[in-house]
Amino acid sequence: MPISKNSSYDEVLKELKIDGNQLEFASEEFRNNYDLCALAISQNFAAIRFCSERLKANKEIALLAIRKSAYRSNEISGSEIFNNIISETLKDDLEFVFEAFIVNSSVFPPEYLLNDFYFMYQVVKRNGRLISFGGREIRQDRQIVLTAAKQCGDFLCDSMHYELFWNDREIALAAAASSRSPIPCIFRNFSDDTEFINLIISNAYNYSKLNQIPKEKLLSINGVLNTERFFDCYFSIKQVDNRLKLLLDILETDFLTKELFEKIKIESIKRNVEFNVINTYFKLKKINLI
Repeated sequence: MPISKNSSYDEVLKELKIDGNQLEFASEEFRNNYDLCALAISQNFAAIRFCSERLKANKEIALLAIRKSAYRSNEISGSEIFNNIISETLKDDLEFVFEAFIVNSSVFPPEYLLNDFYFMYQVVKRNGRLISFGGREIRQDRQIVLTAAKQCGDFLCDSMHYELFWNDREIALAAAASSRSPIPCIFRNFSDDTEFINLIISNAYNYSKLNQIPKEKLLSINGVLNTERFFDCYFSIKQVDNRLKLLLDILETDFLTKELFEKIKIESIKRNVEFNVINTYFKLKKINLI
C-alpha cells in the first residue's frame, strides 16, 4: 500500500522496509523522524533526498547515506549526496568531512586537506588505500607511507610514486602482513627474507597472495607445512574456495593427518568458520580420516 500524507506511523514503517524512496510521500512529521529516515536510507540511500532539512544536517544520517552509497549504485552518488543534498554546515565540519572520506572515497575533501600531513596521517591509519588521494609530498612521506602500509599495503604497487620505498624492509614487512593481493614490486626484493615470507603466509587473506611464493618454498617446513603457520594461513583466508585450494596444494605431502584434521575442525567451530571445505576436500580426494 503506497504511503500518503495520511499514512500512520506503522504504515510508513512497513512500506519503508520495502522501498525507502516512499519516504517522499510521507507527512512532514514522519520525514522529520530520525528512525524512519534512517530506515529509509538503510533500504535505499537515495531516500536522504526526502528527509527533512533538520535531518540532512544530522551527522549520523548523512554518514549513513554516504556509507551506503559506497557499496551500491543507485540514482545518486556519494559525492552528489555530499555536494548537493546534505546541509552546508556539515561541509565545514572537519570531523564529518574526515569520516565521510573514510567511508566513501568519492567524497573528496578540499585540496588543502589532501596536502595536510596531520589530516592524511589520520586518514591512512583508517584506510591505507586512501593515500593515493594525497598530494605528491604526502605520498612520498615515509611516515605516512609506513602507516598506510600497516593498514593495507596493496597500494604500494599501484604507482611509481612509491618506488622509493620498495626496498624499505620495515614498509615491506608491514605490507606483507596487511596486503590482500600480491605485491610483486616488494616481493622481488624480499623473496629470500624469511620473516617477510612468513608474514605473507600467516596473513594470506586470499590464495593469489600465496601464489607469489615458489611452490617448493611454500610447501616446506619453513613455509606452510608448519602447524602454527598453517593455522594462521588457513584461517586468514576469507573465501571457502581459496581455503580448499590451499588444502589441495598440500595433498602431495603427509602434512594433513587425522590429528591435524581434528584440530582444524575444533578451531573452525571456535572461530565460527565454515567447516564444509574440509569435508569437500576429503570427498574430492576420496579420503576418509573419520
